[in-house]
Amino acid sequence: MNIQPDISKREQIARYLRSRIQNNLYPAGKRLESVRRLADEFNVSLKIVTDAMADLEKEGLVRREAGRGVFAEQGKKLLFVFIGGDIASPYHYYSPGVEERAGERRLKVDRLSLAFIRSNAGSSLARQFRHDYFGIIFDGYYMRGDEPELAFFRETGLPVVMPHGLTGDNETTPFMVIHPDFRNAFSDGVRCLRRRGHRKIATLTFDSDDAFRGYTQEEYLAFLRELDCRTPEAFLLQTKYDENEIAAGIARLMRAGEKPTAMICVSDFFAMYAMKAMHRIGIRIPEDVSVMGFCGYPGDEALDPPLASVDMHYHDAGRLAVDMVCQPDSWFRKTAEMRRIITPHTVMERNSIRTLN
Repeated sequence: MNIQPDISKREQIARYLRSRIQNNLYPAGKRLESVRRLADEFNVSLKIVTDAMADLEKEGLVRREAGRGVFAEQGKKLLFVFIGGDIASPYHYYSPGVEERAGERRLKVDRLSLAFIRSNAGSSLARQFRHDYFGIIFDGYYMRGDEPELAFFRETGLPVVMPHGLTGDNETTPFMVIHPDFRNAFSDGVRCLRRRGHRKIATLTFDSDDAFRGYTQEEYLAFLRELDCRTPEAFLLQTKYDENEIAAGIARLMRAGEKPTAMICVSDFFAMYAMKAMHRIGIRIPEDVSVMGFCGYPGDEALDPPLASVDMHYHDAGRLAVDMVCQPDSWFRKTAEMRRIITPHTVMERNSIRTLN
């Protein structure tokens, strides 16, 4: 068996055995080749084979019996606990990455709603989860630490990964939290507009405490001033995520004495409503106002004009979540800092923004 240099030897051995078990070449109860024979076949150390076996044991695909060897099992599954939500929810954009990576690893995935968990949580269900699953991917974020599902997940004793957490979720939960650096990502969106020559940059955002992606309002205004941007009060447009309210806010902004040449939006969906409202009142994008979104919705390129955005790479975060739940040794029951992965972002410059002369 040849070793592929771009994949770890441990993972390749695990994939080889996993495939044979899941394709019934090793039916349940069949004894696998010895560790030494596999080490010779793959030309690796005994420890690497033992570590690969340990990975499969966590997935419920093998059981080790002292003095007898390693035997194939039916295999445990991966549980995906989802909140879901409307089309704006990041769940819809990272869950395809979860499904894709689980398929590549030949893992079976069950889905359960958070509502089901909350309605049925208890010791009996926790025992069933321990029997059926090797890990959980949880569609949660902004956790206070007192949510009922947290106590239930702890009772299962299973590793839990949150693919779209927020800063601090690794402190309030014992889970692995995957998230981008929201503050830096939002700042990069503003910096992109400033490099394009814009000083009059309006901000369209939530009417909530977390309106400025990791900044307080005072910190955000100071950041804009550092970039030599204009900061009139009217340029901070805070509203609910509602098409009519966003349209009314855009109309007020454009009636103000000083008009922006650019706008950054807290999400791509805020940006879409803003663009629609601007079109209705005759404001051209980007000729009159450049518009920058945030998050990287897959449909941004299909808009007219294509929407510039800060891409959070949600699909990749979903794939990473599967890898982390399959390899808990490096983080499970470890310190908060070891239970956090900060993912990259990319500013996608498209035709909804222009450079000022």
